[in-house]
Parts: sequence; C-alpha cells; structure tokens
Amino acid sequence: MLSAGDNSPVAKMQLATESRSHREKTNGYSLIVIRKYLSVAALLCGVVSCAPEPTTPADTNLAGTWTANANLYSLSNFKLELIQEPKGIVSGMWFANGSGGGGGCPVSTPCNAFGNLIGRNTIAQVELELLGAGRFEGVLIEPTRLRGIFSVQESYDTITFNRVSNTVSNRVVQ
Repeated sequence: MLSAGDNSPVAKMQLATESRSHREKTNGYSLIVIRKYLSVAALLCGVVSCAPEPTTPADTNLAGTWTANANLYSLSNFKLELIQEPKGIVSGMWFANGSGGGGGCPVSTPCNAFGNLIGRNTIAQVELELLGAGRFEGVLIEPTRLRGIFSVQESYDTITFNRVSNTVSNRVVQ
C-alpha cells in the first residue's frame, strides 16, 4: 500500500497504472474494446473496397426474347429481342402495339411500332434505350424476369419483362 508521502519511482509507476486503469473504466470502454472495434472497422473497409465497380459488365446473359403485357405511353404488348454482346453491351430490336403518336406511329393512327435498341448489362443494373420509344432501367430479379422503369422524357412507370425464349429471330441477328 502506498503512503501519501511515498515519492519512489516504483510508487509513482504504480500510481500511474492505477490512474490509467481508473480512466479506462470511467470512460465506459477500455482501450482494448476500442481497438477491437477499430480493427473490425478497418477489416470491413478492406472487404468492401474489394467489391467490383457498379459499372462492371455483368456475367449474366440477357440474350433472348422478352415480353411485357403493359400499356405505357401509347405503346402496349412490348417485345424485346436482345443480343448479349461482349463487355456487357446489349443490342437488338423492340416491338410494340402503338395506339398512335408514340414509337414512330403517326398521331391518332395505330400501328405496329418497332425500332433498334442499345444498352448495357452491368452488375448494378440493366439500361436499355429503345430508340424512338423510351428508356428502360431496371434489374434482373430472376433469370427470366427484368423489373424496372420505362421512361419517356420526364415521365416514367414501372414495367416487368419476362423471358419467353433464349433465342432471337433471324431478322435481329442479321
């Protein structure tokens, strides 16, 4: 036990140790616990930083025929014939029933609308530009289902495409 007037080096060291131990306990966390949390945080940062970039091409193949029984912006019964190209590029054609004024149909004149499409299949999302009609942005939620939004200018609505075939017609491939 230390006496009040003991100024020996051993006594000072013991007093410093007791004081530090008291500070660690009164702060609520010991330095050991804080160091453990910091180590775990550093490890998690290291693991997260190893994840691929969201714009990395996906290894999924979107090739095939996809349909959506939707009625959006004067277009209905959408059909996409997609070709999966290297590095996540997607190309092909789109088809829809036009009620007039959209997708290349003359105003107030129904027609069978169609056009080319181009896009990207990345690990974060699928982006398709249906040239002359609008834009699809979504995700592959199942191997046979794409869900997202179809936008025309500033307007958008939800849409789901279902894969009905893994092949595309000869007119798209040529």
